Amino acid sequence: MSHDEIAIGVAALALQRSGRLAGAALRQLLDELRTDDGAGSLSINEVLERVGVSRPSVNKSVGDAQRDIDRGLALGIAPVPMSSDRYPVGLRRIADAPPVLFVRGDMAMLDKLPGVAVAGTRRATPHGLMIAERISQYLSDEGWPIVNELAIGINAGAHAGALKGKSSPIAVLAHGLERAGPAKLRPLADRILEDGGAWVSEHPAGVAANSDSLVP
Repeated sequence: MSHDEIAIGVAALALQRSGRLAGAALRQLLDELRTDDGAGSLSINEVLERVGVSRPSVNKSVGDAQRDIDRGLALGIAPVPMSSDRYPVGLRRIADAPPVLFVRGDMAMLDKLPGVAVAGTRRATPHGLMIAERISQYLSDEGWPIVNELAIGINAGAHAGALKGKSSPIAVLAHGLERAGPAKLRPLADRILEDGGAWVSEHPAGVAANSDSLVP
């Protein structure tokens, strides 16, 4: 993770939070930076100047974004702005893709995408869990990383199955990546990192989960 990508990540998060540039306009800016040969050396202020936003007008948002990203970096959470070559190509194609993706674990996992989602009900039967594990282990052994929400039920079974295979999984979390939730799945989430996998989220450190996302 380069200092330039961190600076772009801070600026993008600040623009989004301040409302000065968001949605499609922010994604367009980041896409332009990706193809601009000179964008690799931009500072936060220079990114803001690109869109005619003065630093004083968004200074609080910049400060908050810098604090949250620095807090994440101290925990091994890296910001991956859409301008980065590491940003997943498939995700970039989605109309409402997050301008900045946050990753904890092995960044090289992003280079192994696309992956496969094996998702299903949170009220899984033992037979359903067994099938989810078998399918995921097979896909993992064939070189396909499992990319799933970290959720109780079939999704958790899929991650467990992937950990038995050759390709580490990627867990998608609905909050900041300081620790995984729900609490019941933290041992599984920790195993994903220990196995060389990764956690990803559209939220920086400090953002709590919506309680609806953690209902078993």
